[in-house]
Amino acid sequence: MNYFEISGYWKDNQDEFEGLVVTDYDDFDEDNHHGLIEDDIFYFGISENEIIDEIKNNFDPNRDFVITDYKKL
Repeated sequence: MNYFEISGYWKDNQDEFEGLVVTDYDDFDEDNHHGLIEDDIFYFGISENEIIDEIKNNFDPNRDFVITDYKKL
């Protein structure tokens, strides 16, 4: 299971965000070794390859937000 911290903006109003945590897994792992709790996770089920593709293309039609940068936790 991987965790990533993302930055980007909301499609509807272009407001920027940063520091939201996403994971490539669809469920929460209580033994995540990052000290995260489930409420810390903004979005489940997005892989690093999907993040990279979204940054490259600057868009994903299935989400309400656009990722512009990330780092692996």
